[in-house]
Amino acid sequence: MTCSCDFWSEPSAFSKCLVFQKELRSYKVINTSFSFCRFCTAAVSYFLCKFSSFSHEFLLASLHPGFVKKLQYIVPRLIVEVRGTGCGGDMTEFPWKSLFHSAACYQEAVHCLWQQSHFKRLLQEKMFQLTFREWLLMELGVHPDEDILSASERQEFHYWALYQHYLPAPADAGGCAGDLQEACAVVIGSVLDFCQRSELSNCSHLEKPKCSVSHLRGSPEIHGRLQEMVLEVELERRRAPPDSQAAKKHFLFRMLQGRVKALGPDSAEGERLLQQQELILQTRILLCLPPSLLITTRWKGKEIALDCEDFFCFVNTGLKNICSRGYVLSYDITAHFFRGLLSASLECNRPAQEVTSILSSCQARCPMLLCSAARWWQKLEPVLCCEWKRLFTVPLAQGLQRLGELQRLVKSFLSSEASSLVSDEPWISAAFLHFTIQQQPTSVKAGDTLKRLGPGAEQILACLLFFSVMDFISARIAPQEGMNVSRSLGWSSQIARLLEEQGPGWLAVFHAGEKEHSLGQILHGAVSDQHQKHLPVAFYSLLFTLHPGDLIREQTFLSVAIDMYMQLLRLFMDGTAVARVDCTGSYVPGKELEDPLAVIQAARQFLVRAIPQCPPGSFSHLRQLLDLCGELDPELKATLTNCWQPAVEESLSDEELLLF
Repeated sequence: MTCSCDFWSEPSAFSKCLVFQKELRSYKVINTSFSFCRFCTAAVSYFLCKFSSFSHEFLLASLHPGFVKKLQYIVPRLIVEVRGTGCGGDMTEFPWKSLFHSAACYQEAVHCLWQQSHFKRLLQEKMFQLTFREWLLMELGVHPDEDILSASERQEFHYWALYQHYLPAPADAGGCAGDLQEACAVVIGSVLDFCQRSELSNCSHLEKPKCSVSHLRGSPEIHGRLQEMVLEVELERRRAPPDSQAAKKHFLFRMLQGRVKALGPDSAEGERLLQQQELILQTRILLCLPPSLLITTRWKGKEIALDCEDFFCFVNTGLKNICSRGYVLSYDITAHFFRGLLSASLECNRPAQEVTSILSSCQARCPMLLCSAARWWQKLEPVLCCEWKRLFTVPLAQGLQRLGELQRLVKSFLSSEASSLVSDEPWISAAFLHFTIQQQPTSVKAGDTLKRLGPGAEQILACLLFFSVMDFISARIAPQEGMNVSRSLGWSSQIARLLEEQGPGWLAVFHAGEKEHSLGQILHGAVSDQHQKHLPVAFYSLLFTLHPGDLIREQTFLSVAIDMYMQLLRLFMDGTAVARVDCTGSYVPGKELEDPLAVIQAARQFLVRAIPQCPPGSFSHLRQLLDLCGELDPELKATLTNCWQPAVEESLSDEELLLF
């Protein structure tokens, strides 16, 4: 058969063809109608017929891969008969008349194209192969409400594409070579990439209110298929021999962490924002999966034990840096973890003991989870108790009982029904106390209540101060979250004054310490990196609300104050906005960008005046103090050297220290 048309005549036809293909690339994949399929079939058939006498290399260079890939996507989607390898035979002619008649004749034309020798040879070229990832990105863009296929037809198509086509297909043909883990990784990666593109595109809630969240997440059926595949992979892992490689590593977290690492270090603001967006999307993926997938089970001797190290690592290296408050996970992911913990313990011989063991390990391995549990416990406890009764007949795990008892003890203490708040875990008690106080309208009465703690409660007060300081930092760096800067700072000042009466214990809040699993390390390990960086701002903001005269005579004060000052300088040098503190000791909110040097200047002037008043014991580690100063502040370094004398010069009053 011969074909003629001026549009396809050489050589100007080739340039016109490129323009046509460029326009076609922008055609939305979501248009899955038969008319589009018929158009694509006719275009490719006509192209192959017109240039049938040309070399194979010319065809490769002339026909755009995206055009052929869209055809490979839409034809099997709409025509069941072409799926798989059932279309045998070779054809050299095209039944052109079939393209212009009924749908049945049109489908016959599609069959002929799929059997045409030139076309089949093109599909063997790597550049024209529709990979699994490319298929997923196209399918994710098809919303059920706008799809020509019914729900059952779409499900049938998905099962064919996933399990019959791409899963067994070799890797060099765009498939997964029978590796279900690899298939899951491709699906998860494609879903994340699709969500990234959707959120970065012009289809925002503000610009296009009709573009719903479900549109941004992509096809819900693909998410359903992902749940099935991931669950099957996890079952295979648990059935694997204990000493096998498959049983040792949680593939889901390995894959998610690999994507975050691929974004590079978060040293620059742009990279940090990209990582935050990626982690938010990954959290959405986790919330769509069965909660038990967050927990790993391992053989420990002859019994099955729970292992949460992969999830702990995910929280400590990723999730903690996307928390707006800096030390509390969202309720959704917190509840998802605890529900997964209960579900996974079904496999254990002693589920209550395993749950308690995991909660105990959280104190040192992932303290943010326990902080989050304290924040959401009033909402979380009924859910967990109901879940436990549904799954087990034994009494509630002791670790969960202990958390509930702490909540009730704190409430009883605040209502004056209990005279003390004694606990073997002071920082967890402080977390419950902190969040319970926050739910009250004012902290004035709470401040009076704290005085009833009496001696021996220094650790609880110090931990309570730490959480209050974190709230102050949250209010400063994320005012949109509704935290009040003045209230947070005032509450921190009240707690610090109570601690001052018992000694300089509040200084330890700003120093993690070197002892492994110490209270300082646990607290600092429970907050985000950004909150850690802003500790120096909180230190001097709090310091200027107190009377520093007594503090500077404490031997530990000078090293902490200089360390905080040097971190403050580095914070500014890194380009991070520093809050402004005025010289009268009150915090001035809303002026961070106006005068970022204000707090640095106030801190430096304070140190220059305070160093001569420090006792000789403060200089016992002079070399460390000088190293802290380094080359950032030679004048302060000189002041330290000159003041290192056995005799202390004439002291200054508190008022003189504050008059800079």
